[in-house]
Amino acid sequence: MASSCKKRRFRDPQSVERSIDNVRNAIPRTTRYKNRWGVRIFEDWQSGRENKAVMCESNPFSLDLQNLQNLETELCSMTARTLNFWLIKFVQEVCDKDGKSYPGRTVYQIICSLKRHLDKNGRAEANMLNANNHCFQTFRRVLDSEMKATHREGESLAENRTRREKEAITDDEEGLLWSKGLLGDKTAQSLWRKEAGLEIKTAHCLRVTTATNLFRAGHQEKLIRERTGHVSSALFTYEKPSNDQAMAVSKCVGPSVSKVVSLVDNCFKPPSKPEEDEKFQISDEELDTFLSEVDWYKIDKEVQRRTIAEKFVLSNSTFTNCSFNISFAGNK
Repeated sequence: MASSCKKRRFRDPQSVERSIDNVRNAIPRTTRYKNRWGVRIFEDWQSGRENKAVMCESNPFSLDLQNLQNLETELCSMTARTLNFWLIKFVQEVCDKDGKSYPGRTVYQIICSLKRHLDKNGRAEANMLNANNHCFQTFRRVLDSEMKATHREGESLAENRTRREKEAITDDEEGLLWSKGLLGDKTAQSLWRKEAGLEIKTAHCLRVTTATNLFRAGHQEKLIRERTGHVSSALFTYEKPSNDQAMAVSKCVGPSVSKVVSLVDNCFKPPSKPEEDEKFQISDEELDTFLSEVDWYKIDKEVQRRTIAEKFVLSNSTFTNCSFNISFAGNK
């Protein structure tokens, strides 16, 4: 009697509609869109390809073409061997609307969309990306080679695009953009316009400029992130130090000015009246020689400072990766 009065702790049975909705919504919306997009690309290629007969196709990988289905066959009705053959042709010929090859990652996403489409329609055994599925061994080799080939072709273009997007806008360029009316109080209006009179700039350059200027002004990283919206370490690539900041770091991690000048004076023996802004670069091997020839304990620092003051003034010198870049200016 007591058990029958106990409060129920389980939920009521779900309706059919809710069960279907839960399963469908478990797949992200973007994934569902990519699945439809990938299948549509394959179907467009399938319907638009001129030759659809297997026996009329070239066979560079010596595949057994007997009993293979022609290209008119619906995707989910193709056998594993037929899919292996036609997917090889597909990844070799697929391109965008402008006739340009897709990046390797995009081609892989299209294949993943086809795989998910086959899984959804009860063809889980036709997993062309499973390394243990030997029916698609040739296809996986071709897919890998095509991805690497498109990566090599697009690497230089992507590198140039990334470099352009990460270039900060100088003060002179910013003034010109304001004067041309290409910058506003809310948005940047068409930095690509030819009338700007500048090299191609993107709106992302403004973000880089903001991060760089705030970093050089000494503001905290938290405040910079609030302005630029960064949450990852990508902000570090935009914080470009100025020459003064680089020299300040060099002074902290490099040897004292007196030691560097004394070494250069002993080994290079520059002229008594060096020209202004005459620069010397010291390699690692030369620096080792300097250090082995100098007896630091016998150097009179006071005399050394007077000698430097009389002979040279160091300016714009930096220390990077164990190399000294020294700029001498004659003391007039």
